[in-house]
Amino acid sequence: MNYNSEIMLLDKGGIHVKRTSQQAGVILHDYERILLQHLHVHRTMRASSVHKLYTMLSKKKLSKVNISHRLSKLLNSGVLSRMEEQISDVEGRFIRYSYKLGDRGFDVLVSMGYLTISEANKQVAAYRNLKLPSYHTKASSIICNHIAIECMKDDSASVMKMSRGNTHSEFGTTSDVTTEMKGIVIPDYVFENNNCYVTIEIDTGRQRSHIIKSKYERYKKKAASLKESGKSIMCVFVVVDDSVSNEQLGDRAKRVNSLKNMFPPFNDWGDNLHFYAIRAIHAPQLIVKLLTGKEPIPKLSREFLCDDWIDSVKVVENNRITVSRYNPSQFVYSNSAEHMNADGFVQFTEKGKYPKSYALIFMQEGSVSSYQTYQTNLLRAEQYNDSIQEVDNIASYKIMLIYDKSLNATNDIIALNIPEVVSVLITDISSWQQRQFNLSDTSIEPKIIELVTPFKKVTKEGYHL
Repeated sequence: MNYNSEIMLLDKGGIHVKRTSQQAGVILHDYERILLQHLHVHRTMRASSVHKLYTMLSKKKLSKVNISHRLSKLLNSGVLSRMEEQISDVEGRFIRYSYKLGDRGFDVLVSMGYLTISEANKQVAAYRNLKLPSYHTKASSIICNHIAIECMKDDSASVMKMSRGNTHSEFGTTSDVTTEMKGIVIPDYVFENNNCYVTIEIDTGRQRSHIIKSKYERYKKKAASLKESGKSIMCVFVVVDDSVSNEQLGDRAKRVNSLKNMFPPFNDWGDNLHFYAIRAIHAPQLIVKLLTGKEPIPKLSREFLCDDWIDSVKVVENNRITVSRYNPSQFVYSNSAEHMNADGFVQFTEKGKYPKSYALIFMQEGSVSSYQTYQTNLLRAEQYNDSIQEVDNIASYKIMLIYDKSLNATNDIIALNIPEVVSVLITDISSWQQRQFNLSDTSIEPKIIELVTPFKKVTKEGYHL
């Protein structure tokens, strides 16, 4: 193929794909270059995903009709190719469309310098023969397209690189790493920014615990090989839910929780390896936090955040309570288990009433290490509260889980059996700070939520700390 004669780069950033005797011509908008790059990464994309990407990239309001008309032009010019899938469900029969690169789409990518002629020649025949992908592959593409769109909305994350795991320079089977490390673990997708690899493992609920544990061991080995380079791996198990598929998937919350229980203690992972488990609908926001360095939050920073929360409570409660910070020996370990210590301890005392003691844990949605820290301190609280015999639970401890935002508090899956002797409460720092700086605005009401069963959270109306 001659990759230059039919393609012309325009001064204003567009690309002119010339008319031929068999195919129409088209002038590509600058943002359509990015569309083609994403199609190249995904190999195939559902029409709905392409429409969402178009809307994001164009930065202007395009109707479905406008986008469909534009896609027709790219099809007629040979830049794109379309596949059809016959679908039957309770609503009847219909055709679902998916898109892939056409031959002239490769011409465009070569003219952009995105691919070499040699790379295009190797791939174009394979793309011509692409079939409709498997359920797992379709789910992976839809989820990672959602993630990419969310990244584009954030200036700090918009420079990320997205690759399929099997083609990634570090994780793929064709990577330039040592033979020992080549293909040791191949994620579904990899998002990369600065010194961070965010690896995406799409979970449809079919992999048993021994498979997950095997992946853990391989990720641990891979992370150890990257340590000298300063690179970290954030491995996110994304559980397919009804935001991705119309199939009857069962209780996805239980699957997320099951995954969180499959990992060894986080102190064994290594400093540059972190694991998360989260439902697909909430994954994009988490990935942006990881790519922008907002998470994971180190232990010392979590302690400062808990202190900030206590300060906000003092202001909002307007001296209704007195506050005492301390480190109780029954909860604070100074040995090899100290990394599991709570992030703070506080006692609130209302005049004329018994004090209430709280072990504070700053939680990160989806984080397996946060889940394990909560699990450890729940056991410590149970053991201590069981050991005391004072009336009215005067000296007993409650667990307070503090999240960044109320949505994180609501969405996170932290299903553990709650002992009768321990109360587990949940709140978020953002709503307390909003109220702190807007004391006269009574519409801002920080919530205290109680975890009454492993999967049931109930707002405690009128609860006083």
